[in-house]
Amino acid sequence: MVWKDDLYVDATLPFGQRSALQIFSAVADAAEWIFQREGILHYLDDYLIMGPPGSSGCASAVSTILRVFEEYKTHPGGEI
Repeated sequence: MVWKDDLYVDATLPFGQRSALQIFSAVADAAEWIFQREGILHYLDDYLIMGPPGSSGCASAVSTILRVFEEYKTHPGGEI
């Protein structure tokens, strides 16, 4: 939206907007594709991490999730 010669862009998906679910699903599915090799499962808006007790598998998976989302939260114009 342009207002007084300034461009305004939504940085979040508005709750209830018709296209929000489709956009979120596309992003979540892309993240799932990245996470599959780590054994991270995705269902709707949840991610499931499992590992043997006492192993570092879960901590590693959480680190991967945080790293990926931190890496992709920026765009060419700057941080979203």
